[in-house]
Amino acid sequence: MPQVFHVGYRSPLVSALAWGLMLAGLFGMASAGWGLWLGHWLALALLLWSAAAALGGQALLRRLEWGRRLSALLLTSLMPAMLLGMSLGTWAADWPRASLLLGLLALALCAALVWLLARLNSRMVCQEFA
Repeated sequence: MPQVFHVGYRSPLVSALAWGLMLAGLFGMASAGWGLWLGHWLALALLLWSAAAALGGQALLRRLEWGRRLSALLLTSLMPAMLLGMSLGTWAADWPRASLLLGLLALALCAALVWLLARLNSRMVCQEFA
C-alpha cells in the first residue's frame, strides 16, 4: 500500500488536545495553592504536572515531536491518578450505587484516554510532526 503524505495538514484533534492541555495546565497552576491543605507534596506535584501540561500543549500546538511525546506521557500519567481517585472515592461514598457509578466513570475516562493516545500515536498524526 503506498504511503500518502499530506503536507501542511493540521488535524483538529491535535489542536484541540493542545488547547486542552494548555487550559488544564493553567487551571492546575491557578489551583495549586488550594492543594496545600492536602499536603505540600501533592501541591508541588500538581504544580509540576500543570507546568508540564502547559509546556507540552504549547509544543504540541507547534507540532514539535518532543511535545507529542510529552503529551502522551502526561495523558498516560492521568490513568493511574484516575484509578487512584476512584479507589479513594469509593471509600468516601456512602452508597454502593455511587461508588459503582464513580468506578464506571473512571473506567470510561481511562478508555477515552487510551483512544486519545492511540490517535496521538497513529501514522497520520505522527506524519504531522515529521
